Amino acid sequence: MQRSFAVISICILLGMFVAGLWPFDPYPPNEVSWLTSRNGLRFGDYGTIGVSSPFQLLGSQGEGSCSFEVWLQPAIDYGTQTLLAFSTPENPLRLELQQYLDSLLILRNMADHQRPPGNAAMEIDHVFRREKSVLITVTTGPHATAVYIDGRMVKSSPRFKLTKNDIAGQLVIGTSPVGNESWRGNLLGLALYDRELSETQVAQNYLQWMQGGRPASVATRDIIALYLFEEHTGNVVHNRAGSGGDLNIPNHFGILRKPVLARPRGKDFVRLNFWEDVFLNVGAFIPLGFFVCAYLSSAHTRRAALAAIFVGAAVSLTIELLQVYLPTRDSDLTDLVTNTSGTIVGVLLYRRAIARACLASLRRIRHA
Repeated sequence: MQRSFAVISICILLGMFVAGLWPFDPYPPNEVSWLTSRNGLRFGDYGTIGVSSPFQLLGSQGEGSCSFEVWLQPAIDYGTQTLLAFSTPENPLRLELQQYLDSLLILRNMADHQRPPGNAAMEIDHVFRREKSVLITVTTGPHATAVYIDGRMVKSSPRFKLTKNDIAGQLVIGTSPVGNESWRGNLLGLALYDRELSETQVAQNYLQWMQGGRPASVATRDIIALYLFEEHTGNVVHNRAGSGGDLNIPNHFGILRKPVLARPRGKDFVRLNFWEDVFLNVGAFIPLGFFVCAYLSSAHTRRAALAAIFVGAAVSLTIELLQVYLPTRDSDLTDLVTNTSGTIVGVLLYRRAIARACLASLRRIRHA
């Protein structure tokens, strides 16, 4: 039985490493391609583009008004996907625009030294439909932040206020700056403004985006950047207005500021897929704890239970540290905790009298 436990334990260990590290590719191809029938970029399973340096805003810096428009066509309507984000070294998740199922999330992290710590969010339901284009306009002023969908206001919040500081960071499109939350679909247009847009201007821009592929406000001096995705070739998306930089399409998919053993964020705890991952990680490591403890016990190892828990924690930690070098995988503290917890559950199951009795019966059957 000792040899059987050893073989089973080794097979489980190999399976854990394959599941945790596959595909083992530190430089996966960047799945971003030009559309052939219209202006735009298609984002596949792992795709990202971005600017190499933060935006240089026009006019005064700091607590001014700002707006941005994103014209896109989602490919799927499930999971958590980051459309775009603004990131700085001090505040990697300064501002995020996410698709969660068919809902739009706007997340603002106030973790830099200029503001007290905290988070704010706006959620708009039923925004995304698979393969249907949508123009999202977010505009903020002294009194409130308003969100428009296809030129029509759907939500306004006086508590959720953005400033020019929020879009002064480095722009990342297609995934999160700190992890793999890849968005899939077609990106058709993007504009950033150094001012608040009125309801009339939003409606005019919507008509111009739909009819001419560009906003009506393109001639104003308050535009920061305008990307029309009309190049159809190459690795650069040129900024057609304002002082913002060009967008670069890298050859390989990567994460801008990937953390080691990232802690869960508050929004994670209310999402079903987060808890699905928790139960999956716990369940996956139960067999490892069970059979490693069985092998060590059959080998008369001192403190076999503690040694088995250590093996499970060490395997999980090794996987999480190696995932730092894999852009398609995330290094999570939650995974380390849940994997170790699963190992503990497996050890406890082995140590139960009923488990030992079953194994004793198997031994008798084998030697009969």
